[in-house]
Amino acid sequence: MFIITSTWSSVFIDAIFCTVCNFGERARPSGTPRATGGARARKRFIVKILSELKEVGQVEQDDVDQEMEDRWLGSRLRQARRKRGMSIRELGGKAALSTGMVSQIERGLSTPSLRSLRLLANALEVPVSYFFADTPASKKERRHIVRSHQRKRLTVPSTGVVQEIISPEGPGSIEIYEIQLEPAATSDGEMYSHDGEKAGLVLSGTLGLRLEDEDYLLEPGDSFRFPSTMPHRMSNPTSAKVHLIWVVLGQIRSIDDGK
Repeated sequence: MFIITSTWSSVFIDAIFCTVCNFGERARPSGTPRATGGARARKRFIVKILSELKEVGQVEQDDVDQEMEDRWLGSRLRQARRKRGMSIRELGGKAALSTGMVSQIERGLSTPSLRSLRLLANALEVPVSYFFADTPASKKERRHIVRSHQRKRLTVPSTGVVQEIISPEGPGSIEIYEIQLEPAATSDGEMYSHDGEKAGLVLSGTLGLRLEDEDYLLEPGDSFRFPSTMPHRMSNPTSAKVHLIWVVLGQIRSIDDGK
């Protein structure tokens, strides 16, 4: 049996993605309007194929999960950018990111850092949770309730940080996350700041928190709050995982994603 390792998983998934998309285009008669929901149907088909391959051990699960997360995030970024009539260059300039970086993220070829994701969200005037993979739930319920098994998750392998959004999608100025930091993980390679306020509570492990030029170590039960304009970075300086609740207070926003 041919095993697809991490080296080949991206090539393999690209091949499936392109094949399915091209088939959808060939199957549509000339002059026929593009069917609504076609992209979603193709995505479900791709996920079904990959899930079946994972079950028989032909694709490594972590590689596939990350590939699909990156593609989801990229499609959401492209959707938000186009809805606002912005070019990739314009978005990159507004977010202080290179055009090449924005393009790679949109195509699912690069996983953005938490800092980059925040910059993109601010530039597009959407909450960071807009980029998290979606989960099934009634539209009415998810504006006020988040079930534990329906949380949206974002993984950034390069930093060792996993974020789950635990605040509902309804309009508001507060975003609440449960964050896990792997040993030696850091929120980003550099300090960053933006408008708003942040607060949190350490659930387990030892959290390293740098605020401007001061370093702090927080233990389970310790909490914090600071203005987001203060340069900051969080990290895990130990060999055990860290879990914490992270609260972001910013301007009031609603998620307008065309649903």
